[in-house]
Amino acid sequence: MTRHEASLVHYYATHLGRWLDCTDASRQFTLKIPALATTSPVLLEAIMSFAARHRGDAEAASLAHERCIAKLIVLLGSSERVADDDLLLCAIVILRVFEQLTSVGNGSDQERHLAGCSALLRACQGPCADPSAPGLRDAAFWVYMRQCLYNACINQQAPNVDFSLTLLPIPSCPAGGVDTLRSETAWANTMTWICATVVQFCFGSHAQEPSNRMEKWRELSRTLEDWATNRPSSFDAIWQSEGGLCEEDSPFPEYYFAADWHVVAFGFYQLACILLIIYKPNPRFAIRSAQGGGLRKEGRLGSDSGACSCIVRLLSE
Repeated sequence: MTRHEASLVHYYATHLGRWLDCTDASRQFTLKIPALATTSPVLLEAIMSFAARHRGDAEAASLAHERCIAKLIVLLGSSERVADDDLLLCAIVILRVFEQLTSVGNGSDQERHLAGCSALLRACQGPCADPSAPGLRDAAFWVYMRQCLYNACINQQAPNVDFSLTLLPIPSCPAGGVDTLRSETAWANTMTWICATVVQFCFGSHAQEPSNRMEKWRELSRTLEDWATNRPSSFDAIWQSEGGLCEEDSPFPEYYFAADWHVVAFGFYQLACILLIIYKPNPRFAIRSAQGGGLRKEGRLGSDSGACSCIVRLLSE
């Protein structure tokens, strides 16, 4: 590894790994991936493309991206692929972030790496999804889930997720230690899954009978509130503005949280609440919405926290 390559890996570990670890209390993309990049050329090139793009070095980013794609093509067609599946998945989800950053500049998101990750996941994914993300393959799956969720919301389309997977239950564990990190991760990723199912309900096919669709809406509402009721107290905000309003001339409340995954879970919970209110199967909603009372009349959903777009700040920043 050259000094330039090492500087990009260090930049990734210092500034960018947390983007991928935002629901992983074990911080696998921050702590494991840089070390693995010393022996995995495809992972190194993926990290370099992401870091260089974020630092504004477009030429270095493009060159690293091209080299990474060339290495990926070779590996995907080789007999050694199975042993490298975890690292390939990690490389592809990192390339997907590179792709998103690039699309901001040129206004075109081709979602090539999102499609590639989907194909690889479907080829190697088992029948279950583990929200505690004990390994890199699981961690990569949840990064992919969030990427799909983002695209689905932006484009108002069903997420490209296999909802036939069985979500494993959240592990119970005593306070402290590695088990606590796995439990925290599981609670955050479970909310990610719940939010994705809500987005699927809202933007997917509406071919169901009205009565069946209403029952599905109630089921999703119960699942959402069960999560909010049973979540660990560590997911609560450690401070919020009095009266529900920010002091900086903003109409939104201000919250402080102790960890990234608490913030993301909070945001997904609020997003799911808002979507369920807007897409409740009720023909009278359009009238309520026009009168400005639609959101206020659904008082129970999201009642414990304020609006989805509230200002959130992390202690670590």
